[in-house]
Amino acid sequence: MTLTLTIQDQPGSGMQPDLTPRLTRAIMASNLHGDESLQLSAHLSMSSAFERYDRAGTPHAIVTDGAALPFQGRVEDIAVHGDGLDLTAFGYQRALSDPRYTALWSTTGVAGFRPIIATELSTAVPDRFTFDTNNRVYIAPQKNATFGTTGAAKFGMMCFIPPDDGTRDIIGASFDFVFVAPAALWRAAFQTRTAAFVGVANPWLITSPAPGTTTGTVHVTFAAAPIVNFFMDFNAADAVYAGETGASYLRITNLRLVTSTTNRVNTTLTANRNAGVNVTATVVSTARMYVGQQLQIGSGGANSETLIVLSIGSSTQFNATFTFNYVINETIQAHVIYADEIVKDLVSVTSAQNSTQLLPDTSQVTSPALDLFDELYEDAIPSDILDHLIALGDNATIPNQWEWGVTGQRQLYYRVAGAASQTWYVDVTALTVQRSLNQLFNSAYAVYADASGRTLRGPVATDADSVLQRAITRRRAVSARTTSLTQANVQRDASLDDSADPPPRFGLTFAAVYNSVGGRVPLWLPRAGDTIVIRNLPPTISVNIDQIRSFRIARSSCDLIARTLTIEPEVPLPSVQALLAHQK
Repeated sequence: MTLTLTIQDQPGSGMQPDLTPRLTRAIMASNLHGDESLQLSAHLSMSSAFERYDRAGTPHAIVTDGAALPFQGRVEDIAVHGDGLDLTAFGYQRALSDPRYTALWSTTGVAGFRPIIATELSTAVPDRFTFDTNNRVYIAPQKNATFGTTGAAKFGMMCFIPPDDGTRDIIGASFDFVFVAPAALWRAAFQTRTAAFVGVANPWLITSPAPGTTTGTVHVTFAAAPIVNFFMDFNAADAVYAGETGASYLRITNLRLVTSTTNRVNTTLTANRNAGVNVTATVVSTARMYVGQQLQIGSGGANSETLIVLSIGSSTQFNATFTFNYVINETIQAHVIYADEIVKDLVSVTSAQNSTQLLPDTSQVTSPALDLFDELYEDAIPSDILDHLIALGDNATIPNQWEWGVTGQRQLYYRVAGAASQTWYVDVTALTVQRSLNQLFNSAYAVYADASGRTLRGPVATDADSVLQRAITRRRAVSARTTSLTQANVQRDASLDDSADPPPRFGLTFAAVYNSVGGRVPLWLPRAGDTIVIRNLPPTISVNIDQIRSFRIARSSCDLIARTLTIEPEVPLPSVQALLAHQK
């Protein structure tokens, strides 16, 4: 290995004096998020060491091997000692721990709704209405209270306010409603407001022509709003409501609020569709539809309803149960939020705070095409959010594992795990293997919540092959931060796929690393996320041995001076945390 160390005052400028010939220690590591760390020690005079210690800025460290760049990162830790200087640089994945992030992307819960009070809006009269959020948003006029517009309008309002100082406002909503009016001219509406509670727009408004019940489904988009609310009022001269409390009301269910419409479903019927159970609907496009999805058809109309996608037959046809008849050009809509939208915003926020630490380039961010229902972050660390998002998997029948990381060029990537990995080959000289039942879970169910926050448990899924092989069923509960059973089951299935046949714990020693054509390669080339294939294991049909023959690297550490490589598999031995390979 012929490696060179370069330290710059910042990426691309201000080169510091070369430390390479003075190094006594240089250990370079990678993990599943990219370059992890570079630990350096160098002999320097005290004055030279303090000159680096006292230098302004956050230096940029680069290790080169010809045209290759095995490591790039920022120097965070500097220590002066009697023999010289110790430096530790960390890869630019660390940039994702610099800012804090507060934002709402999607919510389907109702617990965050509350009445608007008179000190916030003078026309609100919460004492004349009954409110609740018991799996719904509910507003009902109280018996013997006076309602109307004499003097001033008298509203019963329930509002939702996203987190304070968040980066995103609400721009879309969908819901089912039941409006029971005691008389003509009673109204119900969904409104947008400024942060000072000044009304902006009524994306949905209904006025009763007579006493009675109106039901339907609403899907709306609107200009960004920091506050949204539902209201009920009587739009006429003051009158006393003589009915019983709860006899008339506005009830909102299947609620969803979103702060992005980039991926929403917005299509139309291309053929008439009569009512029926599990019937085929033909549309312009089924793009971004999925089985179990709630679609809103005929938004706000007399025959509007929520459909559940039962199957998708083609790019223009899906099956659902229709209560009403519909004609060509009827709208079919749904709000959809994907993880890549959130990831791109995290990049924007991080890059804006520290432009030298992460580039705004999102060309390596791909979409898992999985609809995310409940994503709200308050003072969260972006790297923690990314860890959460990759754990959700994607919309594949068996969800893929995903990964995130930052390249040495300070670009964030978000993709299917292993999409850019390489494969390396070794011959083992020693092998230790352990198998433990502790990591095996071949049956699982999802734990999620309803709109009020009550804990619910979904159906059990079991891996029959794993149960047959091990002759035992081990079940786990998979926590899913969502109100959607569909999304919860996706997370359940992703977890089950990981744990039904867990890899064994093992350690091995080998002398060198080779590429696919048998050529010996530098020890620093195998990186976390790459695959190691053992060439000299005996042929076998055992699944467990196959998992040893080929495994994914969770962490690599290369001592550039001692010329040794340390590799950790995704499930290392508890007492042997590394696989040691020596090259003389």
